[in-house]
Amino acid sequence: MLKKRTVTYLTIVIALLTLFPLFTSQALAFPWGVEAGETFVFDVNQVDIAYSIPPDNYSATGITFGGGMLEEGSTFTLNITSLSESNISYTINSGLLLESHILLNNSYQDSLFDLLTLPLKFATNDITLEEIRRGFTGVDYLLTPKLSSTWETIDSYDNPIFIATIQKLFSSGSDLGVQAVAEVNSTVDKCLFDWFVNGTYFGNDSATYFDIYYNLKFAYEMSRGLLLGMRMILTIDGMADGGNYSLAISSEVEREGYNLPDFRLPSGDFINLEDLLSNLFPGLQWFLIPGAFGALVLFRILRKRNF
Repeated sequence: MLKKRTVTYLTIVIALLTLFPLFTSQALAFPWGVEAGETFVFDVNQVDIAYSIPPDNYSATGITFGGGMLEEGSTFTLNITSLSESNISYTINSGLLLESHILLNNSYQDSLFDLLTLPLKFATNDITLEEIRRGFTGVDYLLTPKLSSTWETIDSYDNPIFIATIQKLFSSGSDLGVQAVAEVNSTVDKCLFDWFVNGTYFGNDSATYFDIYYNLKFAYEMSRGLLLGMRMILTIDGMADGGNYSLAISSEVEREGYNLPDFRLPSGDFINLEDLLSNLFPGLQWFLIPGAFGALVLFRILRKRNF
């Protein structure tokens, strides 16, 4: 008969072995690749914002930040303060300017989708001037969950059906081309993504139209879910409500020591939704367009449930 102490030790060992898979799965599912107390320095290489949106005119070489302005040519420091399975808290400081933020582990999908459809949000008046000035320079995209679903989502953005569906989402009357190139490489620990939109958006009335040129590129360190760099060039010119509208943004933010590669797009090869569907399913393209929209909605719902 085993001694009482031996039985106790065996009980502890068995309990630990029983709980080990649970701890392991929790660790594997933990969404953040950074740790509390870590700091990272970023360079604000370029910020150039100008718009004329009646009755407002605005131009700046910096973004509103911490009650002041984060100017082109400055640096800022990302400080990780705390993290859990559901969110991460961090601060950003540049000199005496300081901001505190909380990022939910399932919010990156909507944020990235908003980034991809920025010209549409502008054309449909679904974005505030403050969001235009602040939200699309990279400063609000410093962190993302390091889970495989993050990189699978980004990798799927260059799928022809997804691209064609987004193109259709801009408006059935639009003459727009959309392109994407995703490169997810765990061997070199990088996720590179390029996005390009070019053409003319037409509103429901003939008096509303916008010429759009949008070039976006970002890179993440996959093992940490940490931004390496983001660059954007966006110009929108057109007319709405009887007035002339224009918006121009040029920005680049890079982590210190990293050089973001050049834009890979445009390639001169655009996706046409009707041509694509007719080639894949001759005679059925009009029945498949609603299905493409449904697939896009389902895709986003399922991605969220992965968390």
